[in-house]
Amino acid sequence: MKALLAIVALISAAVYVTVFAFTLLSEGKEFGDEVVKQCITETSISKDILDMDTINEENRDKVGSFALCVSKKVGYQDDDGNLQTDAIKKALTSSVGNTDQVNTLMRKCFVQKSQAKETALASLLCFSDELSSN
Repeated sequence: MKALLAIVALISAAVYVTVFAFTLLSEGKEFGDEVVKQCITETSISKDILDMDTINEENRDKVGSFALCVSKKVGYQDDDGNLQTDAIKKALTSSVGNTDQVNTLMRKCFVQKSQAKETALASLLCFSDELSSN
């Protein structure tokens, strides 16, 4: 987790940091960079919006679309938007290693919401909070 946090500290925009960390859990830096690029293009989101401080009711849907795109590409949500808890837990276990921390993250951050975008965004925001608190 400390190595992951060191990488996270090198990148400035908060959503980008979290998305990058999210993707690192899955495949690695190159994969993470590619997923972010693809989702920026696919959702037509501006990099300015990818700053946690600017998430508001105006752009929440756009950020949710971006988060869902990333979540699907890394295998954390399926095409219907359902969380893939086994894949998430496997990635977290591989990165974090501490079963108690993994279970806490799973309970706290990866909770299915009524809308796929909201699930992705809530998971992303929670994960960001958890990264910044460690």
